[in-house]
Amino acid sequence: MGYELHITRARDWVESIEHPISVEEWNDVARGHPALREDGVIHWSDIGAQPVFSITGDDGRGASLTWRHARITVKGDYGDAVQETVLALAEELQAMLVGDEGERYLTDGRCEVLPPRAEAQQPAPKRRHRWFRGRSSH
Repeated sequence: MGYELHITRARDWVESIEHPISVEEWNDVARGHPALREDGVIHWSDIGAQPVFSITGDDGRGASLTWRHARITVKGDYGDAVQETVLALAEELQAMLVGDEGERYLTDGRCEVLPPRAEAQQPAPKRRHRWFRGRSSH
C-alpha cells in the first residue's frame, strides 16, 4: 500500500469518525468541482459501492479520491497542481489535508508536523494499602 493523504476534520485522520464529513456533503462538493470527474465506483464490504473521483494535473499525473469512514482518501502519483486542488477541496469542506503520519499540508505550501497527541490520561495504578505489604496469602 502506498502513502495516502486524507481530507478530514479530525486532527488525526484515524479519528475522522468523531468529526465526520458526510458522504452526501462530499459527493455534492466533488460532483460540483470542475477539476474532478466521477470515474467509476469502489465496492466496500462494509458500506457498499461509493463513487471514485479522479483528478489529473497539467503534468499528466493524478490522484483518485474516495470517501469512507467519514473522510476522503487521496491516492496516486501527483504533482503540485493536484495537491493545490485537493487543498482547495479540503478548505471548501472546512477540513484539513493530513498525511498518513499525521503531517498537515497548508495552502501556503508548507507542511506542518503536529506533535503527537498526549496519551489519554490513564488512572494511576492503585497503591497497595500498607496493611497488605508483607502478608502472605495462606
